[in-house]
Amino acid sequence: MRTKDLKLSDKLANEVHNWAIGVASAEGAGSGIWGISGLMLDIPFIITLALRTIHKIGICYGYKSNDEKGRQFVLTLLSAAGANTVRERVDALAMLRVIDIMIAKQTLKTITEKAVERQLAKETVLLSVTNLGRQLGINITQRKILQAIPAIGAVVGASVNGWFINDVGWAARRAFQERWLIENNMIEV
Repeated sequence: MRTKDLKLSDKLANEVHNWAIGVASAEGAGSGIWGISGLMLDIPFIITLALRTIHKIGICYGYKSNDEKGRQFVLTLLSAAGANTVRERVDALAMLRVIDIMIAKQTLKTITEKAVERQLAKETVLLSVTNLGRQLGINITQRKILQAIPAIGAVVGASVNGWFINDVGWAARRAFQERWLIENNMIEV
């Protein structure tokens, strides 16, 4: 897919994105019926679906994200999509850009590059894990607070899950589109 037509990748990513929004909305409605007890199942599900959506959209553009850099890219992308403040989003996007450039300009591994990668991996994992948990906890909790009321919970759960996955999907689509364009020499870094 990395060398195919970008329109084909966009079409496939759109299908994945729309499917994920539908699944997220249906699950949010289903768990929202149960109020606060449904929320305990909903949050791990929506985070797992978000990670899966990013991964599947990446595949649409030819990126498997199955190595360390790919996993860092996915976590940082989720961090950017789930950011609660402009500063958090800017920090996550800056780290995403660094990872993206390293991936795009990947050449033979040298000792120096390996040292830089190890340092980047430590910084990225620290940023991703520390901030991601906090960001998503605040973001999802704020969005889902009304889901605790059983009668309203189904509507709130469906709309919040759909909204969150829509944000994640668009962030993934734009990030992977940019990588594709850079690797195919359509834009310069």
